[in-house]
This record gives sequence, C-alpha cells and structure tokens, in this order.
Amino acid sequence: NTFENYLKFYHDVDDPSRKETLIKSMQGVINREQPATFLYFKWLTHYMINVNKFDNYRDVRGGLRPFDEWILKSRPEP
Repeated sequence: NTFENYLKFYHDVDDPSRKETLIKSMQGVINREQPATFLYFKWLTHYMINVNKFDNYRDVRGGLRPFDEWILKSRPEP
C-alpha cells in the first residue's frame, strides 16, 4: 500500500525535486519489503535486435538463436 501511495503521489506532482524524493521513498519501500528479489530471477536478460540488419535470429518456437547463427542482411544497392 505504501508503494502504491507513493506512485500515485508521483503522478500527481509536477515539482522535479518532490518527484526525486518520492522515487527515493519508493526505492526504500522496495529495499525494505523485498530485499532479495534478485534471487528469484537468476538470468533475466533483454535483447534489442535491429531487425532491418539481421535475419534468422529467431528459431521455430520464437526464441532467440545463438548469435553466430544470425544472418547479416545484404545492403540495398544505392
């Protein structure tokens, strides 16, 4: 409840210094209430792929193939 209240106040405030204070307060709540969340997600990784430059980066299930299997798309002729 405390975190949700801070978040609501954050969206209602325009003053940057008050927003910063609220963000620090939200971080404090997270640190106090869930100090070991990182233990539940051992390897959480995000990928950004320039789909205009690579082909074959997904397997048949939609997952990512190993990088060495990606195909560099040819450049269009000028």
